[in-house]
Amino acid sequence: MRLNLKTNNLMTLCNIVDIFTVAFFGHRYIDLFSQAESGVEKYIKDLLINYEYVDFLVGRDGEFDQIVSSTVKRMKRAVRDDNSSLIWVLPYPKAEYEKNEDNFY
Repeated sequence: MRLNLKTNNLMTLCNIVDIFTVAFFGHRYIDLFSQAESGVEKYIKDLLINYEYVDFLVGRDGEFDQIVSSTVKRMKRAVRDDNSSLIWVLPYPKAEYEKNEDNFY
């Protein structure tokens, strides 16, 4: 989407980024780890290719969360690393966070 602004007879062209947000939250244990990883990899690659900007929201406590986080990082290196962010989502504050809050920003 583009937005044209007129100021003192000057035309300024601004790009407005369409952000696509996807949330991945899964199970603590994954029986078929490589199959899950393969499926997630295809999905993330497709998102990086087909969307202008993607916010990946990911948990941290389970094997699925680890699969997604590592796959996002790997696909960003392999496909495209300038159109996405990987955001860690805490369902509730934990002792590790509360004791080290300054290190999480």
